Amino acid sequence: MRGSIKVEGLVDAAVASQLNVLVRDGQGTVIATARPVLSAQSTERSAFSADVSIPADTAHQAGRVQVYAVSPSNSGITHLASVDVDLNGDAKTAVPIDPQTPEAIALIFPSPNAEVKDVVKVAAVTTLGPKIIIEVHDAKDQTVGRVEQTVDLTAGTPAQVMAEVPIKVSAAGPGRVLVYVVNARDGQSEHLSSVEVNLVP
Repeated sequence: MRGSIKVEGLVDAAVASQLNVLVRDGQGTVIATARPVLSAQSTERSAFSADVSIPADTAHQAGRVQVYAVSPSNSGITHLASVDVDLNGDAKTAVPIDPQTPEAIALIFPSPNAEVKDVVKVAAVTTLGPKIIIEVHDAKDQTVGRVEQTVDLTAGTPAQVMAEVPIKVSAAGPGRVLVYVVNARDGQSEHLSSVEVNLVP
């Protein structure tokens, strides 16, 4: 990527208006941001695109493009997808959009708006790893429970994530269960999926 990055993808209609794009350099520092434009809208998945300008003085290095959605209630990240790129390099590659691409982290349980208390049981399927982090956040986006797991992706098939997350909640209210992968190179979140729940003390 040299000068600018053309970002294209598909987004669920429910979070299309909360999308943001950012570019990080090799140290994880944000060097550019943009708001995507929806180019084709539907009731299921909509196409989006964004042109992100890269600072001219950016040295040739590995980088990452992240597209994420935020919660309208507390600005916490509800979904994040990323791809590693070669900043200010000479390679000319592009990956076409495949609308059949499955979600990299698919949450199976808990169900949306489920009531959770004491211990949150979480089930998911992932094609990413090996380090998986499961967190429960409250309405203020504060972490009230967290566990880590390592999954085995050597079989070439999606890995199952099964976790029980103890939580400490002082008052009833909305919350969110997040499952995400951390990149081994820089420790940044690489992909994140979440589901809204109702926390019960």
